[in-house]
Amino acid sequence: MKKPYKVVHSVEDLGQIANEIDQADAIGLDLETTALSPVDGEIRICSVNTRKGIYVIDLFSTKTLGPVGTALNDSNTIKILQGASFDQKWLLRKYGIELWPVFDTHRASELLHNGKRLPQDLYALYRRELDIGPEVDDKGGSDWSNPNLTPEQYDYAAEDVFWLHDLRDKLKAKLGRAGLFKVALIEFGAVLPEASVELNGFFLDREMWLALAEDNKKEADRLERELVFELPDPSNQVSLPGFAPKFNLGSPQQMLASIRKIPGIKKDLKDTKQQTLAMHAARFPLLNKVLKYRTVSKNFTSFGPKYVEHIHAKTGRVHAHYWPFLTTGRYACSKPNLAQIPRDARFRACFRAAPGKVLVAADYGQVEVRLACEISGDRRLHQVFADKIDIHTYTAAIAMGIPVEKVTKAQRQAAKAINFGLIYGMQPPKLVIYAQSSYGVAMSLRDAKRFHERYFEAYSGVASWHERVLTRGKQEKISRSMGGRLRWLHDEKAHNEFMNTPVQATGADGLKAALREVYFKLKPYGERVKMVHHVHDEIILEVDDDLDLIQQAKLDLCAGMRAGMGQFLKTVPVEVDAAHGSSWAACK
Repeated sequence: MKKPYKVVHSVEDLGQIANEIDQADAIGLDLETTALSPVDGEIRICSVNTRKGIYVIDLFSTKTLGPVGTALNDSNTIKILQGASFDQKWLLRKYGIELWPVFDTHRASELLHNGKRLPQDLYALYRRELDIGPEVDDKGGSDWSNPNLTPEQYDYAAEDVFWLHDLRDKLKAKLGRAGLFKVALIEFGAVLPEASVELNGFFLDREMWLALAEDNKKEADRLERELVFELPDPSNQVSLPGFAPKFNLGSPQQMLASIRKIPGIKKDLKDTKQQTLAMHAARFPLLNKVLKYRTVSKNFTSFGPKYVEHIHAKTGRVHAHYWPFLTTGRYACSKPNLAQIPRDARFRACFRAAPGKVLVAADYGQVEVRLACEISGDRRLHQVFADKIDIHTYTAAIAMGIPVEKVTKAQRQAAKAINFGLIYGMQPPKLVIYAQSSYGVAMSLRDAKRFHERYFEAYSGVASWHERVLTRGKQEKISRSMGGRLRWLHDEKAHNEFMNTPVQATGADGLKAALREVYFKLKPYGERVKMVHHVHDEIILEVDDDLDLIQQAKLDLCAGMRAGMGQFLKTVPVEVDAAHGSSWAACK
């Protein structure tokens, strides 16, 4: 090994390490654990690089972090970690340690290279930034629960912190040159609340979910039986009572042959993809039924009986993983993907408060349109928000060419697709697809063209901003959020990406800033109030069923969310609405 290190088995050695942590400007920190989840295992190794010394603390020997834990929790020393959320989750669960200040080398590198699809594991960073390769074999997946670890395992644990100081110095300088300090602090600040949400988990009612899955299966079967008889048979077989045609709705070839036989449909229809059928759904209601069948079938496949396997046996909750680096900086969610739970109230009713609790949910009102207004400077949009007029009703009136007071609920729904689609520069064909897939609105291409024209006539500032951002973006090959978040875009065809990144990435920055604000506003309540989920523009809490506490939690949640997004919405008001109920669906 190039650097000497000390394996710590004695509690007596922890005091010296704690003193070095307190006196250091920054330390390198890494954990090795006996499982992937702190609910299922223990921390085995805590590796610390104080610059004065490198220590591999074997917690099976010391049984405690002792003063080291206190120093990690209380000192102003910067903690340098790779993938800090993982370590934070374990330290929070096992010792109540809240790491701050933090420098996450993984997050820093993601910010610098967003869009380049580079590997971001620790040794990839060592090679790329420091031209250093590993000296020992990767032992990350080895058995850390064994009473007697091998010398190679100790070497591996030590090497994980050997070069963290040098790596931080290199990445910090690059962040400065790229103008990414502000967004880096937001990212680092999100580590603690992110880990907390994963630990808390979201309660899912197993029996309700299984019953809903069965209902979806029956609905899919019913729609399939009807469509088999209602769609033209691709083989010209005559349908007789009691005898179903040999027609596989899952076969793209058979579906295409069938749909081409619908009177009025173009015979040169190329395929039966969702976007293709959506283009014709406004004129052919049978195609709407096909799309509905596919949605119900997908609901059963993606959100069927197997989904309950994600409920943890010990906690009775779903502990999803929140990945903070989609290309716009938004969170992705996995194992399971709670961000893709359908808006259908039947699904969201299954996510419930635990006994004696209620859920409190708050979301930003039309935040993407508000951000587009802030960024573009469109005067008409500013006036709408200043006058507190509902933007969807207002846009519906413009698009439909009718007075505001005449706008129907269905027309307002269509305007949601128009507002959220056209701020990103969607062209009419894509708007048709978006309206159908996201809002269940059947829109003809002719109407989409008319709405597109009227929208940009009314909001000319948005049109001018699109021209500016496209010109500059394609010259520089990058797009940025208001906070400076960077996205590399090399594809000349990345038309919409240049426009949606400033809005969506700023929204992501605002939400991540809000998560930290909310976390510390809720901290005095302890276990009585905790965050259990967040998605794009919404944060959900689980709160003790006490009316005074619920009202105060709402106030704190809304205040934290306004503070987070308020860093970016300076001339447009931030709107946050909160509600509570027994389930996610009931929070309206």
